[in-house]
Amino acid sequence: MRNIIVNRKKLFSWLIVIILFAGVAYISAYLEKRPPINSSPKNILSGNAYASDGDSLKMQNVRIRMLGIDAPELSQICIDKNKRKWKCGVVAHKRLRQLIAGKQVVCSGNEYDRYDRLLAKCEVNGEDLGAVLVKEGLAVGYYQNEDYPKEEASAKRKKLGMWVGEFERPKDWRAKNRTR
Repeated sequence: MRNIIVNRKKLFSWLIVIILFAGVAYISAYLEKRPPINSSPKNILSGNAYASDGDSLKMQNVRIRMLGIDAPELSQICIDKNKRKWKCGVVAHKRLRQLIAGKQVVCSGNEYDRYDRLLAKCEVNGEDLGAVLVKEGLAVGYYQNEDYPKEEASAKRKKLGMWVGEFERPKDWRAKNRTR
């Protein structure tokens, strides 16, 4: 009987050791996803990128949320001037893919959002991708009147993209459609 108790204690000890090692491996893999935070104020990533949607990229295994803009969600629908529905989220995603296709994308940022995405300004050939999308009416400033106000006012005045008809700001649309 004593032998069984000793074997159970050994087994329990080994299980604890295995669980600890698994936890350390998981944490190190999680931390490895992020670019290292160094003494410089911003992390800078450059290279080929993949557009996840109209305002998110993936580059070097880092998920990036473009800072200062909010593009419609992939399933979001807008209404044009003739009251016809169009897939504004899909169009924004397609346009971001066109802007980065085969080009060197440079993103810089130093914060992460609650989804563990690097919040960053991204450029191609020195041109701010967020500014382009807002100027074309395929995204809005994330904080209305604070992010890209000139570009948003221009798109609205020229009735470009979403401004041609009716739409909900993406953050309002997400709030209403969280359960979908």
